[in-house]
Amino acid sequence: MEDKKIEKYGLSKLIGLGGFAEVFLCHNGKLKRYEACKIQKKEPKLGMKLLKYEAAILNHLKGIKGIPELYRYDEDSHYELLKMELLGENLESILKRGQLVSTKVKDKQRLL
Repeated sequence: MEDKKIEKYGLSKLIGLGGFAEVFLCHNGKLKRYEACKIQKKEPKLGMKLLKYEAAILNHLKGIKGIPELYRYDEDSHYELLKMELLGENLESILKRGQLVSTKVKDKQRLL
């Protein structure tokens, strides 16, 4: 990640990463809160903006427990950015400890 981006978005430490994006802890000084900032380098050959699509999904799922609130979607010529609610520990850390999350669904099946 470029130093300019770290400074512009108030990114501090890397808290997660995946195949396309990195998630950083960031501080919103204006609102005095910590947020999760997901940043992805634009991939023109994909033909779509993945984080813009994710932002639309988060807006659709707004208000559901366990789904982070989307604060902002932004992009520049090189990156896409999602600023969202910081929920806590990431799923990878929980799975590494062997503590699987179970969720009941209407037919009583277990997920994960």
